Amino acid sequence: DSLGLPVVGVIGSDPRLPAASRVGEPPARAARRRYLRQVDALVEAVIADA
Repeated sequence: DSLGLPVVGVIGSDPRLPAASRVGEPPARAARRRYLRQVDALVEAVIADA
């Protein structure tokens, strides 16, 4: 929003990600399914607009 670009989507937080990142675990392995679905939907929306 501060860049003057439209907001494409919102991704909720996943409390497991910070701890996983400290030990080098990839987000896709550490995140919950809901978070991964939100990321997938955002990527699909960006690709569709490209």
